[in-house]
Amino acid sequence: MIMKIRLVSVALAGVFSVAIGGSVYAGDLGAQCFSNDYRSTLVEYARPDLDSEIDKRYQQAVETSQSEPVIYNRDPLFTWANETKVSCGKAKGYLASNEVNVEQITQCDCFYGIMFYLATR
Repeated sequence: MIMKIRLVSVALAGVFSVAIGGSVYAGDLGAQCFSNDYRSTLVEYARPDLDSEIDKRYQQAVETSQSEPVIYNRDPLFTWANETKVSCGKAKGYLASNEVNVEQITQCDCFYGIMFYLATR
C-alpha cells in the first residue's frame, strides 16, 4: 500500500508539473481532485445526464486501457485509464443502486480529467 501511494505521488508530481500555454491545467486539476472542498459539477446533472456522462467516462477509460499503443508504452496514461475505469465503474454501481455517491462521482470525473489530459498532450 505504501509503495502504491508513493508511485501515485511520483506520477502525480510529473503530471501536475506540466504547463500548457502558460496555464498549469494539470496542476489546477490536481489541486481540485485531491481537495476536500472540491465537488464535481457532474453531481448537479439531472439523473439521465449523470448516468450518461459517467458511462461515457467509463467506456472511454475501458477503450483507452485496452489500446495496444497505451498498454505497451511507459507513459502513465495506462495507469490513469485503469484508475478511471475502476472509479467510474464504482460510480456506475452506486448509480445502479439509486445512490448518487458524490465522492465516487468526483473521483471518476477527476481521474477522467487526468486521463484525458495525458491522452491529448
